[in-house]
Amino acid sequence: MELRVHYSNILSLGNVYSTCHLGVMRTYTLLLALCLAAACALAQTPPGENPLIPDHRGLKLYVGQDSQAVFRPILVNQFWAKFTHNNPGTAQVNAAQPDERSTTFGMRRVRVLLLAELGDRLQAFTQIGINNQTFASGGGSGTGGLGGYGQAKKPQVFVHDAWTQYRMAYRAQDAEGFPSSLYVGAGLHYYHGISRLSQGGIPSQLLLDFPIFNFPDIEQGNQFARQFGVYAKGDVRRFHYRLAVNQPFLSNAGVPELPDERARDYPTRNLSLSGHVEYHFGEWEGHTLPFRPMTYIGGKRLLNVGIGFYRQPDATATYRATPGSTPTVAETFAKSVISADVYAEQPIGESGSALTGYLVYYRYDFGPNYYRSFGLLNTAPGNSSAQLAPEVVIDGFGNAEPLAGTGGITHVQLGYLFPTNTMRRGVRVQAFGALSHKDLDFLGVPVIKYDLGANLFLRGHSAKLSAQVGLRPQVYATPAGGYEQRGHRGELVVQMQVAL
Repeated sequence: MELRVHYSNILSLGNVYSTCHLGVMRTYTLLLALCLAAACALAQTPPGENPLIPDHRGLKLYVGQDSQAVFRPILVNQFWAKFTHNNPGTAQVNAAQPDERSTTFGMRRVRVLLLAELGDRLQAFTQIGINNQTFASGGGSGTGGLGGYGQAKKPQVFVHDAWTQYRMAYRAQDAEGFPSSLYVGAGLHYYHGISRLSQGGIPSQLLLDFPIFNFPDIEQGNQFARQFGVYAKGDVRRFHYRLAVNQPFLSNAGVPELPDERARDYPTRNLSLSGHVEYHFGEWEGHTLPFRPMTYIGGKRLLNVGIGFYRQPDATATYRATPGSTPTVAETFAKSVISADVYAEQPIGESGSALTGYLVYYRYDFGPNYYRSFGLLNTAPGNSSAQLAPEVVIDGFGNAEPLAGTGGITHVQLGYLFPTNTMRRGVRVQAFGALSHKDLDFLGVPVIKYDLGANLFLRGHSAKLSAQVGLRPQVYATPAGGYEQRGHRGELVVQMQVAL
């Protein structure tokens, strides 16, 4: 539906979202074979239309005498049902009794996006919403306990994005369909580079969600993966680039009571520099918004190779003991990440099926033995106790697991879109799997996480159901003072998504 103050023709803004253990090496080899197959097929498979990717024209408001100002609202809702085999020592919410398995309903995301264009050069974008509200957590500031203002109620709606950008230069597409352009922008933004997955779109994931370590300073130096700053993005024919200078949020892990050799978050005013550059062997991808799809549901022929980086000086510190007083800073370190990634999507013949693959390597250097744990929509209560289990994992209770730290992380995703005749009335099915291999200095031993699931596309990414089983590593302390992985525990997540 369109609302106009004055009528005139205007170009469409385009697609908004233009937004188990066989061995690690076997998995990597499989993805490399997929990329080679995609490269060989790029010149052989004719481009095709994919009616399952909505054009997202939706509601638009045209303002002004010449209708050059265009506003478009976008809505995204993600509801989760989560079934977790909890970590040892997890207690029930109402008693100090062990809670072996738990069920959680919650809203993973509720977002409202507002996109505005003034002519063909000036853009503004704002995104507000909530994240991670469950029956036991996610409430707004000032809430606590139970009752009308319980700790899980009335979540805090906050600003995710607020930026304005200007198109400085543009040269039309060449014979191969690749333009050259330069856009500059400023604000609270998502153009931070590092990798394609670090710029991924919420609704257009191949997996059910991000692995989270793709955002290297998540909820420390950034606000839900955003920072204040200025950025430049655009294309130089087959190269796509994003560069940013930002001022990360102040982050402070506090002074340890007993200093050790572990680096911890340390507050600093220093700016960060980040970016990502990739080369497109296949088709050109639009970038009206910062969000990169991780699957086009077979709608494009792509093979992209990229490199990225992030660096903020003096953002972590180690401490030394000071007799009779608070420990003092011994040395500061930069937060630094480099990455290399490959993304491929290739339709197969005329059947409507397609292969999708993604491989990324991150090298973190946040100072000696820097380490973080996390648990997504973790509802384990604060009264969990080691007394409920002979041993507990080092990452905590509920679904907590190793997140990231100084060291290397390799992540691979593979997806297969079944042929069009698999389902009726345009419904499509896509199976996927993922593996994350983390070799972190603090642990001293590699840990591996597995994911397996499927997407049921009712109307492309605009309406889909997803289910994913994850097996997270269980890491325990050893008597000798080290750490070791002893098996996995599982979690099943079912998601219902609507993005309009």
